[in-house]
Amino acid sequence: FSTHPDCAEAARHSAREAVERAGGSGAAAALLVTATHAGRRCAEALGGVQEVTAAARVAAVQATAVLGPRRDPPRTAAVAVLAGSEVRAYALALHHSGGASAARAAGEAARSLCTGPAAALLFWGPPRRDVAEQARSMAAEAGTALFLAGACTPHGPFTPRGSASLSGLLLTAGCTASSAWVPWPQPVSGPLIVTRAEGGRILELAGRPAAEHVRPLLSAADSRDPAAALRLAVAVDPAATALENGQYAVREITDVDPGDGALVVDVPVPEGRPVALLAPDPGAAAVELGEAARTLAAEAPGRPRLALYLHGPGGPPEPLDMIEPALPNVPVLGLAADAVVAPVCGFVTASREVGLLLLLQEPPE
Repeated sequence: FSTHPDCAEAARHSAREAVERAGGSGAAAALLVTATHAGRRCAEALGGVQEVTAAARVAAVQATAVLGPRRDPPRTAAVAVLAGSEVRAYALALHHSGGASAARAAGEAARSLCTGPAAALLFWGPPRRDVAEQARSMAAEAGTALFLAGACTPHGPFTPRGSASLSGLLLTAGCTASSAWVPWPQPVSGPLIVTRAEGGRILELAGRPAAEHVRPLLSAADSRDPAAALRLAVAVDPAATALENGQYAVREITDVDPGDGALVVDVPVPEGRPVALLAPDPGAAAVELGEAARTLAAEAPGRPRLALYLHGPGGPPEPLDMIEPALPNVPVLGLAADAVVAPVCGFVTASREVGLLLLLQEPPE
């Protein structure tokens, strides 16, 4: 990583350092992350990384921020290099917003390249409601054991051709991936079943008007703006009958209708789906992130070589301080994003206000 104020210079410095840490061996692929203020220097930054790493496959994205520990000054850029003769990587990019059909085309391309389990690390531009649908379409079309994870950022990914609607790396050999999904808001109610809903309006929870479950949880200050005080946990699995611990998407409550007591949510929630009410708790979220990192490291089937951390809004202010102690000999690249995409309970989903820790490992022998 680099703190140099010039994005292109920071990218070159980061790339040189990453290549040195990789032992100077040839890079199969590289990932460049810059802060959003990189602007027009993005193309030069990308060219510099390609030149320094000699990697034929480079993915690049402008993040909300490049994360670092509390003790460090703000980072301008970071580069991760995947090196080794056994690593097989490909670059994927879409330069137009083609929705699920374009994602299926990317999935078809992935299927032609995959002969077994693979991992895709993808980045989208400004959050779109159909990001999860795109990701699911791609994973389904790939037709293999594809682990797909990624993030949406305000300025999105970029390639030598300019900005892209979707870009990333497909890793088909030489590494395996595992992940931990950590929602930031914490449950303040027990699990509730949606018993009546109309699109994004939840009218009844557990047979009672939805607002009746909300009012006891609000302070006098919160009652003036309940939508800002609470979130909704929604089970990802359509067949779920209960909420698994932490295995849910976080949805925004945009309003509480004083007329019929409905909760207005940013996405439709079907009847029969388990949900719970959530409230921000940065302290508890930090503890959970640290625990998730330790568990992920302990249960990794292969030797951990690189950690990628995708940080949705609303989480603990210094997340790398929670992660790095659990992975003392593993480089950690962290970036802040608007939304995170990952498999949860076997279903690819997208959510804000969550963190995703992705651990790349050497395949177990």
